Amino acid sequence: IISLDSSHPEYQKDWTSHRSIPAEDYPSSRILDQDIIEKGIPILSVAIDEEDINHPETGIIENRKKKGKAWERPCFISYYQKGNLLFAGGAGIRIHGGSKNKRKSESLRFYFRKIYGYDQFPPGIIFDEQSVPIKQIIARLEFNYASLLALDISKQIGCLVPEGHAVSVYVTGKRYGKQYALTEHLDEDWLRSHYGHDDFVRLRTTGHPEDRRRSVPYQRLLQWVNDPKIT
Repeated sequence: IISLDSSHPEYQKDWTSHRSIPAEDYPSSRILDQDIIEKGIPILSVAIDEEDINHPETGIIENRKKKGKAWERPCFISYYQKGNLLFAGGAGIRIHGGSKNKRKSESLRFYFRKIYGYDQFPPGIIFDEQSVPIKQIIARLEFNYASLLALDISKQIGCLVPEGHAVSVYVTGKRYGKQYALTEHLDEDWLRSHYGHDDFVRLRTTGHPEDRRRSVPYQRLLQWVNDPKIT
């Protein structure tokens, strides 16, 4: 794993100046072998300091259950599709979810903020034109792409679902995990931009499915849905 400022110390002095750097000169672009790019598959390349990943006290992988902005680390990302570099820029990276048991790879969440150079991912590159503004993207660890299949089925029956597709993730030039899906982050901002209003209630549950079904907010939602007076 390389240091972000090993050859270009100016990269960490002023993140907001990175827009003037050619996309191919970003660390996340330079560390990826050309033969990997030429495979033509969607690729998300991430460049990040080793300590921000693996340090026992401050690394996000070693502290995967820690939450909040205090556990967001600066990084560079490059996105490739069909062998073409479509985007490169700075972002904040966090663990998305986080398993109880230590495993070699985790789902990752990327934040776009002005402090990193871009306050959103450019529209029409990863997802369709309607998926704007993209303030966050998720590289979700997959098992046989089950969640992508579920999203596609839900979309076919008329549900409003986040856009997503399969992607290979590389961290500092090395393959990270086996199967990933790149998706939008479903939060209040996403719902607001797709509904066109904020007249909705978002119920978010965690834990075992049985515990979720017994939760008071969930029971209230069921009561509201089953109320015959509501049409």
